[in-house]
Amino acid sequence: MFSVTLPDTMEGQLKAVIEETGGTISELVANAVDRYLRELEEDRQDVEAARLALEEYERDGGGISLDEFVRELGLQV
Repeated sequence: MFSVTLPDTMEGQLKAVIEETGGTISELVANAVDRYLRELEEDRQDVEAARLALEEYERDGGGISLDEFVRELGLQV
C-alpha cells in the first residue's frame, strides 16, 4: 500500500468522477494504474515485434536500412 499526493485540481476531478460513477478513489486510481501498465506492456510488445520484423527483413536482404532511407529522402532526424 502507498499514498500519492495529487494536485488539488486533480483530486477535485477525481472526487467529481467518483460522485458520478460511484466507487472509491482507490478503485479509480487502481484501475488507471492497471490500464497504464497494460498499455506499457502492449507498447513494449509492439516495439519488440517491429524490431524482430526489421531484423528478418534485413536478414532476407530486402530493402535498405532506415538510415539509408532517411538519407535518400534528404530528411534530417
